[in-house]
Amino acid sequence: MDEKEVSGIKVWQIILILIIIFSTMLTILFINRPKKVIKKDVNINYEDQIINNLNFEKIKIYSKNNKYYFIARVKNNNNYDIDITPITVKLMGDKDITFTSYIGDKIKIKDYKLITMETKEDLSKIKTTEFSFNK
Repeated sequence: MDEKEVSGIKVWQIILILIIIFSTMLTILFINRPKKVIKKDVNINYEDQIINNLNFEKIKIYSKNNKYYFIARVKNNNNYDIDITPITVKLMGDKDITFTSYIGDKIKIKDYKLITMETKEDLSKIKTTEFSFNK
């Protein structure tokens, strides 16, 4: 009978096994890595509102560079100047957000003032807006 010498695993076999294991792990990590979620910019317009003889118009929420902006124009359509107090703006949706805007003491005849607000809070789910005056 022929006797064969049994020898251990060779170094190149160990290296080959390690390469296979390493490449399998890299493949699994590459396939399962989380995909980057890119938020689309928001651009939402809302209906005009008339409160205390003032027209709140061009009401808009938009986003840019991961910041959200609220803008509205307050126009005096009366034939006389109107004295105003700070305006409370309530944005209603999944989460309500309230802020106060001071736009001056008076709006002249046929003139307008802008209400603006910038935030990192997500405003994309806002459904309605509501304006009121502080007393």
